[in-house]
Amino acid sequence: MKKRCRKGEADERNDTKKKIILLSSSPAETTATWSELPFDALGEIKKKLFWRDHVRFNGVCKNWLAAQHAKRAGDVLPWFLLLDLQNDLRRVSYSMYEPSASNPDPVISYHLYISQFFDISLVRIPYRITYLHGCLLISTYDREYSSSYFLLFSLATQNIIELPRINHHVVSPTRRISELFTAVSTNPTSPDCVFLALHITTDPCEWIISTFRHGDTYWTTTVPLGGFYNIPEVPCVEDILFIRGAFYFLFLGGRLVSYDIATMALQNYYTSLQDIHKFDKFFVLDDELVVTYIDREASNCIRRFDWSQKDWFPLESLKDRSLFLSKHSVFVDTTNCYGVSSNKIYIHKERNCYVYSLENGKVCNCTSGLTNWDGMDYNPESSIRGLAENNKISLWVEPPNLLLQK
Repeated sequence: MKKRCRKGEADERNDTKKKIILLSSSPAETTATWSELPFDALGEIKKKLFWRDHVRFNGVCKNWLAAQHAKRAGDVLPWFLLLDLQNDLRRVSYSMYEPSASNPDPVISYHLYISQFFDISLVRIPYRITYLHGCLLISTYDREYSSSYFLLFSLATQNIIELPRINHHVVSPTRRISELFTAVSTNPTSPDCVFLALHITTDPCEWIISTFRHGDTYWTTTVPLGGFYNIPEVPCVEDILFIRGAFYFLFLGGRLVSYDIATMALQNYYTSLQDIHKFDKFFVLDDELVVTYIDREASNCIRRFDWSQKDWFPLESLKDRSLFLSKHSVFVDTTNCYGVSSNKIYIHKERNCYVYSLENGKVCNCTSGLTNWDGMDYNPESSIRGLAENNKISLWVEPPNLLLQK
């Protein structure tokens, strides 16, 4: 019995070896290593990985250069951020969706409780939320509209920075021109960042510009002499941007005013852009100011500011790049990894993504878009519900791997 058992065990081991050999189509495969896999296969593997696993993949595949540079949609295209402001507006919830129809669920979700930082009984609700270089800047007034509070939240690290309060003269809650505007010179978490807040007060009626740098204990406030136009009637501000050492204020009608952060000097630019019916977006592209808007003939327009002529001119082409625009953010795709997005503009509004092409300075409707790319789909009707509900904001944001580099 014992001999038969030993023989049976030996036969079983031999059978197992035979099975292992039979599973291999060639002797070379039994000794092959992962590094010997074809680069194309490694690239396909990386494309299917969850974005958090890309760091581990690159660590293992240091010598697999072809696979290391393989891209997938979630690496190079903007993600979709959905902000959900709760009914009592004391909590901000956000979800981040990657550009893939195969994954309709959010990849990242987080809840930010405003009541942990602001005394809800002392501040005004609702508050203003601005997306700035991968960060959410939340600002609000006190009950008397004589102080402003700020909270900075990084989407990449989920770190929170509380900025000092600004005390100012009373602003009017019913006047559009008294709305609080904020802007930054660079990534808000950078030690070199300059924060700017603009208030237009009612008693007395004056412009108040406040700036803040990391390390300061209070905001530096100035009141520009003579106002922006040296006229009693205050024009409406559409948006504020920083470029070339100055903040630029865009007014209704395309007029510009710059504020130099070093000299605190104002400069007016009286431009010829007067056909704006509805302002869309103000952003920087190629070291130039760019504005998109709808003119009085209901046509979509895009203009750039020429520094030499100090006026607005049509933007002729995006070349091999594409723009992703929403009310709250701008993303520029410079890689054109998939080779089909050249000179395209993707505008997200009203629960849909509208695709345009830029032809000779004209924004034209375009039927081809991201839905044709490897199953990717930015149409929220198919994956993200409830955007039409109150207290919800949607916008494009950089892919998480790019946010971590900021």
